[in-house]
Amino acid sequence: MRVRIDIVVAIRGLHLGNQSDFAILFDNKLGQTMFGGGYVHNGLLNAARWVFDAEHEVLKDLLKRNPTYTLTFAGHSLGARVVALLTMVEL
Repeated sequence: MRVRIDIVVAIRGLHLGNQSDFAILFDNKLGQTMFGGGYVHNGLLNAARWVFDAEHEVLKDLLKRNPTYTLTFAGHSLGARVVALLTMVEL
């Protein structure tokens, strides 16, 4: 039996009980920018780039040391949008 080992990067969605998360829903000043042939909300793109900058070296190292591991991205709600962009950020 082959064992599959997965590295999972999971990003949560908004927590509407948290006042700063709730305020994001009303923040239109971030605007949009061109990305990947279309437009994307600046806040989502900034979040994806922040996660990438914070984690890409660790993930690259883990995959280099463990070439049989797979990498899975998962997100819920707004986190799913960040994950979708994260998979498109330049390596």
